[in-house]
Amino acid sequence: MRLHTDTDKIARHLCEISQDGCPGSEQFPVAGIRSFLGIKDGDLEMALDELEERGLVTLPRELGGQPQVVQVEWELFFSMDESVMGWSLEGDALAVAEAMAGRSSGSANSADLATDLGWGHRRLNPPTHYLVARRALDARKPMTKRGFYYPNVSRTIGTDRFIRDNS
Repeated sequence: MRLHTDTDKIARHLCEISQDGCPGSEQFPVAGIRSFLGIKDGDLEMALDELEERGLVTLPRELGGQPQVVQVEWELFFSMDESVMGWSLEGDALAVAEAMAGRSSGSANSADLATDLGWGHRRLNPPTHYLVARRALDARKPMTKRGFYYPNVSRTIGTDRFIRDNS
């Protein structure tokens, strides 16, 4: 994905500072982004607008007002983790699917799965959601606080199909 220079700076910054790697748990103050990256107001507004238009962030606004915070969306991690963090979404999703296929119970606590893979929740959340969204894993009740977005995940027939199609 090709982004304008300021837009790319913001996307990379959000990807780097996110502790959870998922929407809903973190909000980043616009003022903090402005001061940390040194982007002028007009350029910042255009960059944030571009990020929102591309589905990488949501900018909650009061009626007609300027956004005060930035909320990340899955697409930010799906499109930026590889270049920013060095993690391949498809490769990580395949590793998660294979780890799930190797479990005799067919289900796993996400913390145990992360430990097995040697990852933290920041790395596990995007590929897990990627698989859930494609019905290659089943999960209930996303988290409402920080940490693992899905506390528990289960294998489906889609898990085997995902492995078959991506190996």
